[in-house]
Amino acid sequence: KGTGREEILGDSSGEFAAISSKYVYSVDVRCRNSIARHKSMFWPDKDTKAKTPKFDNMFRALTWNTASLQEEYVKNYLAPTVKDDKTASFDLLCVTTHEDWICTGSASGHIHCFDRRSGKVLHCWKGHAKPVEYLKAISRHRLLSAGGDKTAVLWDMNKTPPQKISSIYNIPGKEYAMNVTSHQFRDDGLVSIPGDNGLLLCAAAGRKAVFMSMPQEYQPESQQPMHALAGRTVMSDFEGNQIPSSGKLDISSIALLPCRQLVLLGCEGGIYVCL
Repeated sequence: KGTGREEILGDSSGEFAAISSKYVYSVDVRCRNSIARHKSMFWPDKDTKAKTPKFDNMFRALTWNTASLQEEYVKNYLAPTVKDDKTASFDLLCVTTHEDWICTGSASGHIHCFDRRSGKVLHCWKGHAKPVEYLKAISRHRLLSAGGDKTAVLWDMNKTPPQKISSIYNIPGKEYAMNVTSHQFRDDGLVSIPGDNGLLLCAAAGRKAVFMSMPQEYQPESQQPMHALAGRTVMSDFEGNQIPSSGKLDISSIALLPCRQLVLLGCEGGIYVCL
């Protein structure tokens, strides 16, 4: 699995992130003659005089060399940065990126945050009681996650370890079958369009869906996380008819068309357009 087009690491860097079940990859798709040149992209440990970078042992680097994908064999000089469960190989399920970091979610409920350039683990924490099935980098200091525990959480990446800012619980779905997406909106005259102000969470399963605003700040006075119960609604088809209980959809993916207020559901029988 890899990050989407919007999550390419840097507008002109030609990099993106991907995962297999055990490793996270930083993939460089710029053409180059020698794979050895790729090593210069990674920073050596500032605390040592070593000339070779010290990657975490979950981290791998790939480079696109002309017309073939080659793996840079960093394992010969891997040096784990931490020796506890922060570097254990979990079953990775999802990935998201920011310019500075890559985050992965695992079946154990852990979230790993890697430095994009050095490959080191910056944070590892237990984010959910069940598998982490959705991650989205909201900003440099905000990360959205959703898990099989039917909870979506917005994390403060400024804290060590990252702390909850807000959460929405009892969203529809089940373990290993969470269909979640999100969009940021800003007001532009008469309509709301994707932007930086409002964060909308969308989750769907069967015929039920949740469309809720995700608070992006702590409670004003106590500075404690904000928690909200998901408000479930019954979805309607494109003609405005509610989906009946006998017609529950087997949903495998979800996408929003925010300006048209439509939801696209990828199902076994095709793509459904819902209101």
